[in-house]
Amino acid sequence: MDVYLLARAIGVTAFSLMLVQIILATWFRKYIKWHMWIGKIAFILAWIHPALLEFGRGLGGDVWWGKIGAIFRIKHWRWIHRLNYVALVLIYVHSWNLGSDVRRFPIILLYWLAPVVLVLAIWEKLRQKEIPA
Repeated sequence: MDVYLLARAIGVTAFSLMLVQIILATWFRKYIKWHMWIGKIAFILAWIHPALLEFGRGLGGDVWWGKIGAIFRIKHWRWIHRLNYVALVLIYVHSWNLGSDVRRFPIILLYWLAPVVLVLAIWEKLRQKEIPA
């Protein structure tokens, strides 16, 4: 398999899992263990995506292992968690502008659904006072 194709697939998968994360955390709290596992997988895939792109270009990727290790420190976890909504918006724009896969069926359905889910999740979190207004 081509490294570039694999990197693209991993990027779309990471985005999809982040969206599932938001859905589980907002409306399906009884599945919080799934939320935690899916979050870890999405986070790892989100870091593998650019690393594979670097490997595919022949630029090397050893520096990525250090970045991944630094991010995984517990003291950074809470901020990463809070920025998940912002990250999802940025990833959405990035993938829409640069990705060719997101404009094809069935992935385009995910991209139509994502903004709706994000807005509803933020509204629900504000309503539950989980995000300070």
